[in-house]
Amino acid sequence: VAGVVTNVAMRIADRIACMLFAHFDASKCSLPSVLPWPDPPGNSTPFDVPVPEASEEQLAKFLAFRGVALPATEAARREAAAREAVSYMAELFDRKHNEWCYRHYALKEKGLCFPYRAPFMNAWDFYGETSAHLRPVGNGQVIFALHHTVEGLLLPLLYFSSGDASFFYFALYADMGVEAYDILALLWRRATGVDHTLTRHHPSVDAVLV
Repeated sequence: VAGVVTNVAMRIADRIACMLFAHFDASKCSLPSVLPWPDPPGNSTPFDVPVPEASEEQLAKFLAFRGVALPATEAARREAAAREAVSYMAELFDRKHNEWCYRHYALKEKGLCFPYRAPFMNAWDFYGETSAHLRPVGNGQVIFALHHTVEGLLLPLLYFSSGDASFFYFALYADMGVEAYDILALLWRRATGVDHTLTRHHPSVDAVLV
């Protein structure tokens, strides 16, 4: 039951975030002037050529780099380049984040620069500019926060205010159910590689969580 509820909640959180925080605007996007874009450890650098100011040559070069056929009209070329720029930035940060997690948690290397993403091109499109890999991580944290608020604060308050022990037992069993599901899903991921965890952290973090 806990597994079904948490996965449904994750999907609902994704739908809500897509409706509220995925407002694409090509005019606010930028393209990289250098290909491939240098992305050293630590802070990521934002792309430096605003899409409205990009030349036809820059648009064609970037779309060719991304393996996208050149659209027929200028407006379509600029929109296609903007969308690919968003995807490219997300891929770069994904790669940097995954490498940091592996080196920090699995290899236990010291002194690594923590990876910070470049500022979002459009603040109201932050969810749209987040990779499909990292979106569930954020959704999971939202559901975990909601889960702790309900079972760690609201239900205990109802119990203390009403004296009804059913609130206490429901909070206890619900909390145990969610935590047990996440641990079992984590073990399932380690055995099969299929990730249905609530946290959706990098697999290298498992040793810290278990």
